[in-house]
Amino acid sequence: MSLKNRDGKEIKYIYPEEAQRVISTLKGRDRLLIEILWNTGARIGEVMELTPWAVDFDNKTIAIRNTKRKKTLPKKGKDLRNEIMGLELALKRESSAMLEERLEQAKKKLSEIKKIPPPSSYRTIPILSGLANHIAEHCAVKRIKRDDRIFPFSRVRAYLIVRKAAEGSGIEEGKRDTKAFRHGFAVNATLAGMPPLVLNNWLGHSNIASTLIYTNVLEQNPREYLKGMKL
Repeated sequence: MSLKNRDGKEIKYIYPEEAQRVISTLKGRDRLLIEILWNTGARIGEVMELTPWAVDFDNKTIAIRNTKRKKTLPKKGKDLRNEIMGLELALKRESSAMLEERLEQAKKKLSEIKKIPPPSSYRTIPILSGLANHIAEHCAVKRIKRDDRIFPFSRVRAYLIVRKAAEGSGIEEGKRDTKAFRHGFAVNATLAGMPPLVLNNWLGHSNIASTLIYTNVLEQNPREYLKGMKL
């Protein structure tokens, strides 16, 4: 099924049978990396910083830190921004050394506030028992401590692992990357009937429009939905 983003560019995604084919060719750490990508839809940067602490082995969930966070100004910053606008308007009407000094001070304070990163936020994703067991076994064998990274290597290395495994499994060129697994997870979840708002939370999208794109893979004939309705 064809899928396009808001710019009209085709989105390449992995099918379930392709994901399983890739996973079946791997063992150990590399296999676990792709299993997590496929089963969570997380971004590669989010997966790379996972630690055993993030996994609730009893409840079978993973806490993933959102790496794409929308930065918003705190109230103090917004007040400063309004003050700057007011001072600039005042200076257009008349020149004033005092107002110019206040303007420079306000701009400096606002600049410092903008440098402060937004607080971290996490989303919790349920996982299958099999994946939870694989993570636990890997951490035990490799003696990975609670706060140590499960995948202690670079993002470039992770890209190469995925690309090599996909290529060796006969996956077409445009789908040999980590994003194809993220998109594949989203499409798979949509076809399984997951509500867009739930998927939006699982994927960590800041805009629901980004999530609604995946609904385009659903049946396009509205009469098919009518058949399943109780009227």
